[in-house]
Amino acid sequence: MRVISLTAPGRNGIYECHRKLLSQLAERGCSLNWLCSGRQHFDRIIEECSETSNGEVVAPDTDNLAARTRAIVEKIHERSPDVVLCHALGDPLELNTIRYLSNSIPKILIVHSNTLASYRAARAVRDCVSATIAISPRIKLDLISHYGFREERVHVIPNGFDASVYSSRVRIPSPAGRLRILSHGRIDRSKGLFWIPEMLSRLARHSDKWDCTISGDGPDIAELKRRFALVGLCDRVKFIGWVLSKDVPELMNQHDVLLFPSKYEGFGTALIEAMAGGCVPVASRLPGITDWIIEDGVDGLLFPIGDVRRAVQHLAGLLSDRLRLAELRQRAQQAVGRFNLSLMAVEYYRLLCDIKSLPGNIPASERMDHFNLAEGLRPAWWYRIPEPIKDYLRLVREQVRVFVSIP
Repeated sequence: MRVISLTAPGRNGIYECHRKLLSQLAERGCSLNWLCSGRQHFDRIIEECSETSNGEVVAPDTDNLAARTRAIVEKIHERSPDVVLCHALGDPLELNTIRYLSNSIPKILIVHSNTLASYRAARAVRDCVSATIAISPRIKLDLISHYGFREERVHVIPNGFDASVYSSRVRIPSPAGRLRILSHGRIDRSKGLFWIPEMLSRLARHSDKWDCTISGDGPDIAELKRRFALVGLCDRVKFIGWVLSKDVPELMNQHDVLLFPSKYEGFGTALIEAMAGGCVPVASRLPGITDWIIEDGVDGLLFPIGDVRRAVQHLAGLLSDRLRLAELRQRAQQAVGRFNLSLMAVEYYRLLCDIKSLPGNIPASERMDHFNLAEGLRPAWWYRIPEPIKDYLRLVREQVRVFVSIP
């Protein structure tokens, strides 16, 4: 089976999902190739030295939307894949492209985040796809309840991890009883990372037997460092930059707690990686996402979004009660098996086979001479709101969802 994924190599969750599926699907007789278009992708891939195997950038010398779209459409029709995967929210242009692909080519939409932008993008191409993958129950419920998706066409397939690279590792003990705290992932204000300096400042009033590592990179790294300086913790926090996927198991093995204060997520891959590595998650409660991965008080600890006081209580409790930390660690490593990468691959393969044989009714493709970006993929009023106000509105939205039960 030949599968094309409309994405570009990069340091993001969408491409990480692609990488994980690549070898797993190959074992089942499927080829998985990425495809993207435009000068912006070509230049970034060259600059970052991202891997360029198993994929192609078409129309690498232009940013013209119509030209980029035409190049992708022609390339896909030339290759005649069995299934095309598209992503919300990756590049809006690549997602928009499926509106112009022949309806004889089955398409699957993957929704990676529970942001409003992702949902608007998903709705824009909802009727062009045979099936939709939600990476958490929360996303599935939102798509069906508020965005007109048909329940029978939405499938929950969580992200997986390679359990084999964790199971053989011997855990590195903490020196002198210190609590080793880790923050891992993209450094972006939406991840709630600006609360961490305040959390650690309060924790320092309880004890100085802790260390913190910030792993990752992103647009807000300078501001995060500035906030640590304001609370006088520059010497207590180590920034180590972006960590390659192959080095993540060792990173988790060297830490005791993953501090995960995110305001919203699609899934939270760092959580399952931490749990597999014996790094106990202390995370904000996101209904249908983090509370689906973590059983509070059993294999991790949850706190209300933005509740600095409660997060610090969890950290202080683990610092003083090493027996409880060990119990949570053991249960986390046992519980995370349900997110095994092979299980993820099996579910993807089954869906690919089903969609290939029965793609369902998809409307005829739109004409390229009438090219435009779908409404949900164009910049909306939301993008003109100052970032602090957007942050506040996102926070309120998630706090309201805390009172909604999601199975």
